[in-house]
Amino acid sequence: HEFVKVDLQDKPADFVEKYREANPNPSSSAKVPILQVGETVLVESMVITEYIADHFGEQGNAGFLPPTAEGRAKARLMVELSPFGSTFGILAKRNEPEALKTELAELRAQLHSFNDFLNVHASAASPFLLDEFCTAEAMLAPFLQRFCTLLPHYCGDEADVQLWCKEDGLEKLGAWIEA
Repeated sequence: HEFVKVDLQDKPADFVEKYREANPNPSSSAKVPILQVGETVLVESMVITEYIADHFGEQGNAGFLPPTAEGRAKARLMVELSPFGSTFGILAKRNEPEALKTELAELRAQLHSFNDFLNVHASAASPFLLDEFCTAEAMLAPFLQRFCTLLPHYCGDEADVQLWCKEDGLEKLGAWIEA
């Protein structure tokens, strides 16, 4: 395999060209990750994560991809309902105090709903959705990392998701983030 670092602020033409092999839509922004397997180019974290889980599951690592249809459906639902989709909308409002306050209040409410989802669907025996780390956590990890790092850095302590979990009693979500 070959790992290639890309400056996302100054995307090289070959990177954009490679992205277009998978997604030819000229209005979409070329982004990471990109995985090339032979002649096939894959983009989007969810697609790549499922490909890796499917491919390597055959080699004894099947626990990463939930083994049941119910588990796989829960993992997909978790990703769909996650409030960790994009930090950019919030960061764009960081210089507009009232708009930022509204965005953060909406995010905080979404965190409550996500904690409720985890209370209903997640394993009681572990902090993860299922008993072990699975595709859902792998798909959400990069987004969660951005939320927990970038929001407090650019928007101040009032945008600290981990602190909100403690203040608001979002125990399941807090344990999931810590894991």
